Amino acid sequence: MVNVESLNRKYSTPLSLLEQQKICSTLPRIHDRKLLSELSSRGIKLTDVGRDSPPIRVLLGADILGSILTGRIEVLSSGVSAVETLLGWTILGLGKKKEVVNLVTLSLQNMDVPKMWDLEVLGIPDPIEKENESLLEEETLTHFKETIRLCEDSKI
Repeated sequence: MVNVESLNRKYSTPLSLLEQQKICSTLPRIHDRKLLSELSSRGIKLTDVGRDSPPIRVLLGADILGSILTGRIEVLSSGVSAVETLLGWTILGLGKKKEVVNLVTLSLQNMDVPKMWDLEVLGIPDPIEKENESLLEEETLTHFKETIRLCEDSKI
């Protein structure tokens, strides 16, 4: 268990995390001064802005996200949305350049994480397991076809 905490320390929750070598491809950071100014004017403070921000270390799934959403959403003039969570603000949507913007602001109190994520939890099936499942289905169908018999009264 790892204690995930907001930067202002007003909210924290213990989470069981799973480790994954690479969570996702590099997410773009916000560099647009106009967008940053608009966020600031609305009282929205992001912590992972700029080129020197550390890489994403935690990805929260929908099972967790639903319980930390505050309900506050700000749609910005650029078309992106700022969504408030109990852990901080998340920016998502398409920017003007049609570049996907999806920034998550989190702070971990304990960085000694035993596991961060498991592909199965994300709904990404293990290719070998999927292959075995397909083989089992094929063998089951073959067995069914070989053993099915039609009775005299035309019932199976």
